[in-house]
Amino acid sequence: MAEEHRRLDMFKGCTPVTEDISMANETSRIRDPLHNVIKFKDTGIEAVLWKVVSTEPFQRLRRIKQLGFSDLVYPGATHTRFMHSLGAYHIAKRLLNQIENKMPCNEFDIYKRDTALAAALLHDIGHGPFSHAFENAAKKAEMHEITDHEKISAEIIMNTKISGILNGYSQDSGFAEKVADLLKSESGDIYSAVVSSQFDADRLDYMQRDRLFTGTQLGMVDFEWLFSNFEIGEETPAVEDQDIPGVTAMTLAINEKAILAAESYVLNLFHLYPTVYYHKTTRGAEKLFTELICELFNTVKNGGSNIEAKTGLEKNHPVIRLIIDGKDLVERSIALDDTVMWSAFSSMRSAKNKLMADFADRLLSRRLFKCIDVRELLKARTVNERDHDKARLCEKTRESLLRLEDSITKTCKSIEEKVEEWNKDKRTSPEMMILSDLGDREAYDAYSKKGVSGRIRVKKGESIYGLHEVSEVVGNIPVYMFFRCYVSDKNGKSAEFLHKLVDSFGDKLAREVEQDEVGG
Repeated sequence: MAEEHRRLDMFKGCTPVTEDISMANETSRIRDPLHNVIKFKDTGIEAVLWKVVSTEPFQRLRRIKQLGFSDLVYPGATHTRFMHSLGAYHIAKRLLNQIENKMPCNEFDIYKRDTALAAALLHDIGHGPFSHAFENAAKKAEMHEITDHEKISAEIIMNTKISGILNGYSQDSGFAEKVADLLKSESGDIYSAVVSSQFDADRLDYMQRDRLFTGTQLGMVDFEWLFSNFEIGEETPAVEDQDIPGVTAMTLAINEKAILAAESYVLNLFHLYPTVYYHKTTRGAEKLFTELICELFNTVKNGGSNIEAKTGLEKNHPVIRLIIDGKDLVERSIALDDTVMWSAFSSMRSAKNKLMADFADRLLSRRLFKCIDVRELLKARTVNERDHDKARLCEKTRESLLRLEDSITKTCKSIEEKVEEWNKDKRTSPEMMILSDLGDREAYDAYSKKGVSGRIRVKKGESIYGLHEVSEVVGNIPVYMFFRCYVSDKNGKSAEFLHKLVDSFGDKLAREVEQDEVGG
């Protein structure tokens, strides 16, 4: 009989999401490929959040992929924001339980716990199609009202059915507003750090989930050891490394036993950026998408006749409405998802606008522009050609290497400006355009804008330190920097122009570096 009950329980784990949470003594469950079983109790905040999961805005996240265009590189990376949001909720619950277990009973704030748990579940509800790629495209197109998914998340929480569900939970009718405010806030305490910090539920889920679905072997971290070595401590808050006198704040920290695991966490998350998030092909697709959205935005905004013919989209298409309809941002945002955009690309293939038609077709057929890694070409001129043996390279001081990287970055920016000039009259000949991608990523932010709660803290005795203060590894990870350009044909005129730029600026850079070494 016991075995039969066990098998029945296992079967319940496969039960799909429903709105019915009225069954007595039942726990609603969702089977997850990463966390196995994610549970929602039928009482308290978890019962409320189970209702939220069934709302239309939350279900929309099923149709938004977590990694945007990454499945063009990693075919398995088709997991969704829906899955990730449930995972973030699951990890947030574990983190908050750790805080409750470690904190004195009279100091633990249940209301703040529930607010943080709700915020963790809803933190991505405002994401647009293709996730962060849509935000980047909106920024370049100057569609300012949709460039911040956290603010849109707050609007959706406050202006949809979700608001009524959340406000019905507490005697405080402003619970939904508290959740929305937490998502928008740039300051935080130990509870909000669970939602947004350098060791939050968001990161702890996505780095594991993205590793699983891309198939990369990077990103393996001993999470159970980290969880089992959490401590609570008090620390003086600091802004830009300057203490705020007379103030203390409670913070979540790891003890000394988990320093190596924390180093592994920071390094492996960092490695996912060049490997997955900033992969050259993924970024190339994002650049095509950005230019496509910019062209669509400018065409529609400029008005005139035959918008349908120019864009290939009907006037009432959700994408067109997002641009020209100034009413109800929430409704317009919810109407968009990945499937709507892929359908739009199919229609835009017939657009009279050459850029729209060409770039839409390229995205649909994975006929992407080719990558030329400009930063690596410049580095080859200043390091590889000049330092023929490892001994000479090792003689370089850290300061000189930092100066070199700074010089390369300035040169990259100069080349990017020339590329922008080149593109000014090329939009009617999209195959002649050069798409540039300049960026960087720090492994660890020692001076997070979230203050104390935003950093990874280590408790040694009664003192609290930043992870970078006790780990030479974390304190010395170089910034990952990249500058790539994309051309339709590596043997075409645009590629020829780009290589001439690299030759010209590269020669100048090499001379400057040589003079710097002689002067040093």
